[in-house]
Amino acid sequence: MPFNGEERAALLMTSPPISNRAIAHVLRIAKRGCAAGPTVGLMSVTWIGAISLFVLMEKTIPRGDWVSRLGGVLLVVWGAANLVQIT
Repeated sequence: MPFNGEERAALLMTSPPISNRAIAHVLRIAKRGCAAGPTVGLMSVTWIGAISLFVLMEKTIPRGDWVSRLGGVLLVVWGAANLVQIT
């Protein structure tokens, strides 16, 4: 059951205030995700679209379990290639 106006106001009055440190932390995370470019980052529309298409294929193709397995293998290979490139 949702809160009525008085309950919501009481809840907001008793909840602890957000500190400046917490706000700065959230802004740092958002800046890192957005400033990484269109192909890398937490908030990249390209990645969101790619993951959405992957899930759509996984759910709608008759043998979606194989799509999942292939995607997993590709991610492991990509991760290994990134590790080799870093070292």
